[in-house]
Amino acid sequence: MSLPFALLKLKKPLFLILLLSVLIRPAGISAQSPVYGMHADLPLVLAIQQGITLSEQIDLIKQTGTQMIRIRLSWDEIEKTHGQYTWGPTDDLLSRLKQSGLQPLAIIRDTPVWAKADLNCGGILTPDKICPPDIALWKSFITQIVERYGFQTGGLAYIRYWEIWNEPNGSLMFTGTVDDYFNLLKEAAPIIHAVDPGSKVLIGGITHRGIINASGSSWIDQLLQKPGIINAFDIFNFHLYGVVDNPENTFVKAKSLLGLYGLSSKPIWVTETNPGESSEAMLAAGMADWHRRIFNQSAEAVFYFTLPNWCQQDTTSDPQGCDQNVYTTERRTGGLVTAADLRSHTLAYAAYQAMVIPASSPTPTSSPSPTPSPPSKAGDANGDNQVNGADYLIWLAHYGQMAIGTQNGDFNNDGRVNGQDYLIWLANYGR
Repeated sequence: MSLPFALLKLKKPLFLILLLSVLIRPAGISAQSPVYGMHADLPLVLAIQQGITLSEQIDLIKQTGTQMIRIRLSWDEIEKTHGQYTWGPTDDLLSRLKQSGLQPLAIIRDTPVWAKADLNCGGILTPDKICPPDIALWKSFITQIVERYGFQTGGLAYIRYWEIWNEPNGSLMFTGTVDDYFNLLKEAAPIIHAVDPGSKVLIGGITHRGIINASGSSWIDQLLQKPGIINAFDIFNFHLYGVVDNPENTFVKAKSLLGLYGLSSKPIWVTETNPGESSEAMLAAGMADWHRRIFNQSAEAVFYFTLPNWCQQDTTSDPQGCDQNVYTTERRTGGLVTAADLRSHTLAYAAYQAMVIPASSPTPTSSPSPTPSPPSKAGDANGDNQVNGADYLIWLAHYGQMAIGTQNGDFNNDGRVNGQDYLIWLANYGR
């Protein structure tokens, strides 16, 4: 856990802000409940470096309470050589996700070097995998992967949401033109629907700036103007970061785009988001409100980016430095765990967990005691009749464990030391 003592130094009003933020749950949208998701490129490189197994990684994500996980299925890793498929790692990942109950959103991306439409694309400065693929080879791979993993196709039968590429409007992710991407989308969608009729196709997550800078002739405008675009995807999808703009302005622009091109009926998902706060405490305090604002704009699913603190290339090359500096980077992408130790939760982990998992009421107990003692205050772990930083440290030492009793930080006596106990301590802090 990073910055535990910084939290103890916060003034009471900020504690109350944090308490209110995690207690406010997003209102339902239309007739369905909001869907919480998280982006995680499993297995995580950081976790491998730290000796954390894939099962542990999945469990860590599952314990946040999130319902969906956005994963990358890289063509260039599955079919490095034409016609030779390495399914084992993906089979293992999806089997473990299925066992955990986490629903995957699968991004199909990354062109193998042999599948490039233009063999001159790529090189030292441009990775081969972001080059547009040959369409015939692309269609063949789409068929293979959906037949193997589609929800209604037998076998693992697990994926029902397919995203075609990631940020295709960004030059760091895709070197092709609007036409190149439209070809990928329009050819993939009918194959996916034919193989697995119950599946849904997502447009590749459009960058946040790609939405707010739409101008009538921009990349996203050109794509949405294409004849037949209405049949090329089921769900519109973009990314939303607090350092770029707020949810309200962004959704005004997005809805205007969809309306302009006759696509207003398309559901909207936000598959990467982070409020971009300037400190760990403020990220925790603003977590629930940020999500509430997005859901209030009619988003049906929102995916948090990302599990560990994220500092672009510095995340894996210098995880300790990333943890120290993440809130001073350009994007301020604070995570739910530290980069240096994925088992170490940040304050945002408990805030996210409390936002997603419905609060459980304490169950009163009436065990007789031969020597009655004055009832301890809620949140008072050490029995000194005060709720303060010392009690927080006891909760922190047991956080994530199966433990019963106030003395272990289990303030609601449900047998688990988690975010709900943190809220009890927070509500009584200073009393």
